[in-house]
Amino acid sequence: MIKNVQHFQHLTLSLLLALWASFALPADAANPKTLNAKPSLAPVAQAPQPEKPPAKGPNLLPLMSLLTVLELEYIIFLLFKGRNLSINLELERKQNQQIMHRLENQAFYDTLTQLPNRRLFRDRLLQSMKLAHRQKQRFCIMMADLDKFKPINDTLGHEAGDIVLKEVANRLQIIMRESDTVARFGGDEFAFICPSAQDRAGVSTLCMRILVAMQKPFIILGKEYSVGISLGIAVYPDHAVDEEMLVRRADTALYRAKEKRNTFVIYDRQFGND
Repeated sequence: MIKNVQHFQHLTLSLLLALWASFALPADAANPKTLNAKPSLAPVAQAPQPEKPPAKGPNLLPLMSLLTVLELEYIIFLLFKGRNLSINLELERKQNQQIMHRLENQAFYDTLTQLPNRRLFRDRLLQSMKLAHRQKQRFCIMMADLDKFKPINDTLGHEAGDIVLKEVANRLQIIMRESDTVARFGGDEFAFICPSAQDRAGVSTLCMRILVAMQKPFIILGKEYSVGISLGIAVYPDHAVDEEMLVRRADTALYRAKEKRNTFVIYDRQFGND
């Protein structure tokens, strides 16, 4: 860019010099006959004076040539400048898109497992409730806690715990359907929205698949460790038509499941006030 500006300044100076030369030196100023002519002392008969031709103006040919070159150079200069500006704007647009994507990911997804977080879970739950109400259908939600996870996290460290959490997330995503939602609330807490499980039989089948998937040992630092999972289930609209109450009753069922561990419990109104 600096070289282009310097070149443009040089052309401007050349233009000014050519402009001065064109007006300071008329076209016949450099004629040798005119410069070397000597005045005559002899009287000269007065002859009829022919009509005086109009005075010649300045020689503008050098100026016009330089203007043409200058225009071309300036156009090229503007084209390169515009091209660089377009490239910079495109780079800035891509950087802004990356920043927005990163901020959105941090706002709605768990940074460790890349699963939806509590905020996105609540939003999808509300959408699922509206759809089920409109179509007069059922669906279930599940709250889950890992069994035997805390000893691994405490004795082997948080890095080992992170390995377990990532592997749990992978196994759950493989099991669940595309229309389902698997979320991580934090720690070893997970949550599910399952439109595909609309009755007790469908819920039981899905829960058994999850329990079986968790039976496979977890390899941590070359050793095998067992981690189980407890599940609490509530069904919309059988157990609640309000989002908070539905989650609360799934938590109540989870509390009952954790008393036995590595099992699932479907909410029952006999569990009492919650």
